[in-house]
Amino acid sequence: MNASCISFPLALKDPAYKLTLLTISSLSPNSGVNYYTTYYASNTTSDPSKLSYTTDSQVDLEPECNGTQIGPKAGDSDWLYIYPAGIKKLLNYIKKNYKSPLMVITENGSCESNNASLPLIEALNDTVRRDYISDHLCCLHEAISEDDVNVTGYIAWALTDNLEWQNGYSVRFGLNYIDYEHNLQRIPKLSALWFKNFISRKTNQSSIPFTGEDVASSPHLAIM
Repeated sequence: MNASCISFPLALKDPAYKLTLLTISSLSPNSGVNYYTTYYASNTTSDPSKLSYTTDSQVDLEPECNGTQIGPKAGDSDWLYIYPAGIKKLLNYIKKNYKSPLMVITENGSCESNNASLPLIEALNDTVRRDYISDHLCCLHEAISEDDVNVTGYIAWALTDNLEWQNGYSVRFGLNYIDYEHNLQRIPKLSALWFKNFISRKTNQSSIPFTGEDVASSPHLAIM
């Protein structure tokens, strides 16, 4: 569908910075937060007659600062850099600036390319995703226990490989592998088995070492 042929309401055509302070400050008490990566930001200007969702923020985003990359790339991703501390910083920023709302992490996960030539056994051995989720849960636990952020739930993205809005089927975000060539068979990856064990430990409220799984002992965090 060609967006240029669609007529949107005037309210949707106005730039976000025209919202009133009252509108911005009245954030819902239950807010969904997506977090994948972090970039360094610097000021820039943009042509007001050519605004887009990538320019109206008037910032330049770069993964490096003074020659230092913010974190390792997630596999061969061209945009996702692994920086677990970013989720803690983001939640604290929201707490400070938006009256400490109740929050749910609605998306958090890592991707790899959909490489058809990769043997299945290697595609299922997604150690990068497992470690990504473990490390981010560790930082989430710190934000809750040390900084008292009001996070009540966590959803790993995604349950299965899926159609991504920007990349289609060229990348895989799933904890479960989808075989697109054989009737969409679902096969658990290493990360799915780890996550199943993690949730089981949370349910049983067992005592476990602090390896990113310590957050499982929190009775106030729903994990999906």
